[in-house]
Amino acid sequence: MYCSGRPGLGKTTRLIERLQSLIARPVRPDRILVLVPQQAQVERFRQGLAALRSPFRGEPIISTFYHLAQREVALFFPAIANQAGFSEPYREPVFLNVEATHYLLSRLVEPQLTLFSELRLATARIVAQISDAMSKLAESGLPLSELSERLALAWPDDPSRHKLFRAAQDLAQQFREFCLRHGLIDFSLKMTLFKEHLLSSEFYPAYARARYRYLLVDNVEENVPVMHDFLRLLLPSCEEALLVEDDPGSLRYLLGSDPRGARALREYCDAVETLSDAAEADQPAPVQFGFMLKRAILEQRSLSLAQASHPQRLSANRDQRYWTDMVSATVEAIATLRDQGFAPSDIVVLAPYVEDVLVFTLSRRLHQFNIGVQTLRPSRPLHQHPIARALIALARLAYPELRVARPLSEDEVALALHSAIAELDLIRAKVLCKSAFKLHTQRLELVDEAKLWTRIGFTFREPFQELHGWLTAYAEQNGAQPLDRFWQQLFVDKLSRPGFAMCANREAATVCYKLIASAQAFRNICEQAQLNPETLCPLEQADVQAINRAWLKMLEMQLMPRQFAAERSPLQSRDSNSVLLSTAYAWAISDLRARVQIWLDVQSNGWHQRPYQQLTHPFVLSRHWPLQKRWTDADELVTSRNMLARLCSNLAFRCEERVLVAASQLTLRGDEERGLLEKALRRLGV
Repeated sequence: MYCSGRPGLGKTTRLIERLQSLIARPVRPDRILVLVPQQAQVERFRQGLAALRSPFRGEPIISTFYHLAQREVALFFPAIANQAGFSEPYREPVFLNVEATHYLLSRLVEPQLTLFSELRLATARIVAQISDAMSKLAESGLPLSELSERLALAWPDDPSRHKLFRAAQDLAQQFREFCLRHGLIDFSLKMTLFKEHLLSSEFYPAYARARYRYLLVDNVEENVPVMHDFLRLLLPSCEEALLVEDDPGSLRYLLGSDPRGARALREYCDAVETLSDAAEADQPAPVQFGFMLKRAILEQRSLSLAQASHPQRLSANRDQRYWTDMVSATVEAIATLRDQGFAPSDIVVLAPYVEDVLVFTLSRRLHQFNIGVQTLRPSRPLHQHPIARALIALARLAYPELRVARPLSEDEVALALHSAIAELDLIRAKVLCKSAFKLHTQRLELVDEAKLWTRIGFTFREPFQELHGWLTAYAEQNGAQPLDRFWQQLFVDKLSRPGFAMCANREAATVCYKLIASAQAFRNICEQAQLNPETLCPLEQADVQAINRAWLKMLEMQLMPRQFAAERSPLQSRDSNSVLLSTAYAWAISDLRARVQIWLDVQSNGWHQRPYQQLTHPFVLSRHWPLQKRWTDADELVTSRNMLARLCSNLAFRCEERVLVAASQLTLRGDEERGLLEKALRRLGV
């Protein structure tokens, strides 16, 4: 069966109930395959099985398609490695995460940066775009050889860029050959192996049809073309299948999702059901608003919105003039909502972009009302967080070899002391740093001057001495240890203890965990691949110092970060006295809900404009885009409206009680904007 309907009508609940009924029948659990669009939803299905017991051994496979593809490629790797072109087909492959992929690709890009000089992009952005282009092609089952030709379709009136596209294709091919030579599998190669060497093989289709007899798929429209190819393989032989689609959906369109391919699967199903809403008057106000806003965006005409479903605009004069006034109005609205009985955790603040200045301003002003702010920014580079930079500075103090390429500055050490010692503000940390940190020797020394401690505060003397003693002893006793072990030991021995800043600071502890996990994953990849990340040469034994230096360089380049469990499922770490601040897109694809939504900067073009990327393109790199068709401004406008309509209606459908919108006449940068969302809201009289 193929079931579609708007978010919030219980489609996922129906899938969980179907899974429970299959287990209760009983059906062999290992014959059941459940596919979900993101890892956070796996736990929801597992919770649905917590109280059930099957007489058969085994468990149903509940996974994202990407994890399933990795599992299948790893299982059948000996059978496909030789044909795929791996230099050592009998050696176990190493799967790269996004951080390792971008770092290794950057090592190939750096010697050829002059080829991309006219783009005026940082290395990290060039690397991210080439990697994204490779992934888009692989998700659609297209060869790398089409990269430059397809990108040229997006810039038909600028032939000078075509040499850039050829250079990008050459680098992509070099990276592919590098992976095959060293037994590495990045995301794009994983998709290519699954499509070209498993689905097209003689042995795998028979295995898959016998293995997966019961199929449950959530948000089928959010998945990529290769996944739909896999479903077309399974559906004819399945004993039971239930495919669920959100309509409107495909929020991951810019990430390669394929709603057209999903709907084509209907012909393989024996029944198609479309869930309908109750009468319009019985729908919650946000749902009514979502339907009307979608129409206003797509139809570009004025519509009459019922007063009961009217969202509130946070301004007595329609729009605040300055951006700071808009933030102030938002803070006042949050405080009023709390007085009306809403918990801060019931409120989510959504914006097209979440920059540090927004986080700082909103946090500072809400602090006056004893309300905190938690953020959901999974694409934010880890190195941008001040606590991460502070922890790195502490590592440099303990590892002399890390200070060779770039010495520490007094500001970095002051930030480290401020972030490590509880209640030591940055001003006093700088005073302490001037006396304790010797710039010429790059060493932190003890300070016993009573006058200095009288000025700073004697309460900070003991934790500083403890921290200094620990760093000194570690440097003398441990030598070259992996960075992840350094931070683990530092956190357990000192930073989590009373007197230190991370003892009761959840955010700081989370950042420390991310650093540890990132460094550990990078080290494991290098050790498994027996690869020196600095020279890109194979090693019999991994060079710990080289791995430390390479990981640190990767972090400082601000390459794309990997996602962590807390970001995939932010509700698990929610504080009841904090509002959630998120980009609209990140919140929507996280499948979250809130009682109250506040939309900021509704006048901004950021609600509908996709990122400006010259070396990748989500549409011309799709299998559905004809190879001779040019991309035009009209295509851009149509896709922008479609994406905005999907995004805004999905946000409204995931709101339980109230939507509030806020705008300012001038943006944070002092510009005037009137984007598609603002125009649609005005057509509704909002």
